[in-house]
Amino acid sequence: MMNKEFSFSYLIKSLIRSWYWIVGLAVVFGLAAYMIQKYTFKPTYTVSTNVIVRHIDVSAGNKYDQFTEDANQMNTNAVLAADTSNLEKVQKKLKDNDSISMSLKQLEKKINVVPHPSSVILNIAATTSNAYTATKIVNYLAEAYTQKYNSKKDNYEVRQISRAKESTAQKSTYDHFQEAKKYGIIGALLGCIIGLFRGVGKNRRNRGTAIR
Repeated sequence: MMNKEFSFSYLIKSLIRSWYWIVGLAVVFGLAAYMIQKYTFKPTYTVSTNVIVRHIDVSAGNKYDQFTEDANQMNTNAVLAADTSNLEKVQKKLKDNDSISMSLKQLEKKINVVPHPSSVILNIAATTSNAYTATKIVNYLAEAYTQKYNSKKDNYEVRQISRAKESTAQKSTYDHFQEAKKYGIIGALLGCIIGLFRGVGKNRRNRGTAIR
């Protein structure tokens, strides 16, 4: 029991003696993580616009029933808004008007179309590496969708409520300090492990010397 208590207390003392390993590695790891994230993180920009999709005239009982029916169709409308034919139009306009080349697969990954809950409004959003491109994609897609739908259904109103603006782009952020904190803790733990190993090694050497 005495040996165990002595060994345990010796390990604690070893950690205290190795404070410079713990603090040093925590600082090095934390600072390295902060600098790496700060200089490698590339922000993205998200721009969105809203498109209203509804019947102009009531064709399902009363206005409330018609609104409910239209709202229930919004998930389907979201899929239709981002279908291949509309994306091809966006792709063509980007290339012709803005000299931006993008594959349909790349375009699809940058676009997100979702309905607002319990409404007849679609939110069309695009996220890219710059606000200009995101704004163009959103407005081109809204135009393609409204033109396609309005040419087919006379009793439907498909209208972009307001054009997306570059100035409204939301820039992504990253908590560099949180990342530094995480890796600082890892560094501190590594310092503790080094301190423990140093303590065990020194304790064994001292016991070996005492036996001899």
